[in-house]
Amino acid sequence: MALIRAQLAVSVDGRIADARGGVGWLEPFPAEDFGLQEFLNGIGTLVMGRATYDQMQGFGPWPHGKKHTLVLTTRALGSAPAGVEAVRPVDLGAAVAVLRGETGGDVWVVGGQRTLAAMLAADALDRLEPYLIPVLVGDGIPLFGPDTLPRRLDAIHATTLATGVVRLVYAVR
Repeated sequence: MALIRAQLAVSVDGRIADARGGVGWLEPFPAEDFGLQEFLNGIGTLVMGRATYDQMQGFGPWPHGKKHTLVLTTRALGSAPAGVEAVRPVDLGAAVAVLRGETGGDVWVVGGQRTLAAMLAADALDRLEPYLIPVLVGDGIPLFGPDTLPRRLDAIHATTLATGVVRLVYAVR
């Protein structure tokens, strides 16, 4: 059974982006230093929100090849890359049942607070794996918003990297 995992970078003050949605504050901390490629090798499916999808589209060629990708959105995607499909948030429960049966690797929840809140509300998140970046962003987009339901997390692992980044792994109850 596939694990549904949210692995993401978050500033010490709990931000995933600056006030304009930018992530330039992450530039001194390359994802390669965090073992991103090894992580991606174990991922078979991605789940993301529309804002994350649109942002990735703006970075150039689709970075995830033909990996199955679900975009939570109420709008049509237009000409989406191969393997990318839209899922209405109201249909998330049915999609999660399919995701849990995936055999091609784990599921990576990529994205912002609305996507994480929706996955938590659907009891669809097994692991929360934040990389705590030693930066204070200040005014910006928080990891969790007011719609996030209270949830108990069980600590599994913590590692401090040479760059001062702390990798945390929690099981979601």
